[in-house]
Amino acid sequence: HEFRFPKNSILGATIETDIDEIATRYSKAPPPSKRYEAMKTLEHPRKAVAVEPVMTFSERLFDWIVEIDPEIVWIGYDNHNNNLPEPPVKKVLELAEKLLDVGITVSFKTIPE
Repeated sequence: HEFRFPKNSILGATIETDIDEIATRYSKAPPPSKRYEAMKTLEHPRKAVAVEPVMTFSERLFDWIVEIDPEIVWIGYDNHNNNLPEPPVKKVLELAEKLLDVGITVSFKTIPE
């Protein structure tokens, strides 16, 4: 199907990890790899990615986000105490710094102290 969205609308997807095996244990949504492919090939000028609730990820997540080319990325930890496999805060902050370095705006939501 072809959908037409206003150019000023922002289209987004949640990609909480780049590891399908982790995500599919906790979610009935399509695997992150499918969401990544859909967003990467989406021809729309304004995109966003939510990395929330952030789960354990590899360095590939940075590459995925850069390939999607969002104007903003929201990052947040689980705030419902679901005992998800969460990465260390340091790793999340490093991801955010790398995204900022390539010109992608990052907005933090829930981040542990």
